[in-house]
Amino acid sequence: MMRRMAMTEAWSTGAQIVAKRLEFEAALGPEYRHAAAWGVLHEDETDGLLVDRINVAGVDEHHLPAAVMATVLGYRRGSASIPFGAAEMDRAIEMLLPAEACTEFGHPNLWAWRALRSSLGPEPRFIAVFTDAIDVVNPADRYLDALLDAVHRGRQENADGTTTFWRPVGPDKLELWVPAEELEELDRHLVEPIEVVSKH
Repeated sequence: MMRRMAMTEAWSTGAQIVAKRLEFEAALGPEYRHAAAWGVLHEDETDGLLVDRINVAGVDEHHLPAAVMATVLGYRRGSASIPFGAAEMDRAIEMLLPAEACTEFGHPNLWAWRALRSSLGPEPRFIAVFTDAIDVVNPADRYLDALLDAVHRGRQENADGTTTFWRPVGPDKLELWVPAEELEELDRHLVEPIEVVSKH
């Protein structure tokens, strides 16, 4: 069983992150498999079902948060929608928190979970959705349907104010209209090459 994280523990390097991810996955057992996509959703009284954070294999992979959430919720493999509440979210945040010491890359799942936990009141209800395939057509599970719709949209707004785009599951052509005064800010957040095809 995975031990409880010490409050003073910090994983400050990429190598430590990988080691902890492997430790979590080993504790989950040989039946554990990486999902093709997974994320966290919640129900909003006004806006309905909202997809708060998604991760897509080969595009925006975050295996350590996946293993943490799987540990908390008992997930192992396949497609599943698992409702959970504040206590489970608090535990997931606590278990993943030492990873924030690593500045080699961002921690969008941790940031999203923390933002959700602080904004949804004392008794929030979340749904973790895992799927082993992203080409499912019209799934009966409405939570899986919402996750897949977000995956194929190819766009995600992040808790830190940035936006992540991806292909091939996203649109074939991605068009961005960016005010000239915001180009430097956009450039600072790009992680892949981008081509400027015209200026107006």
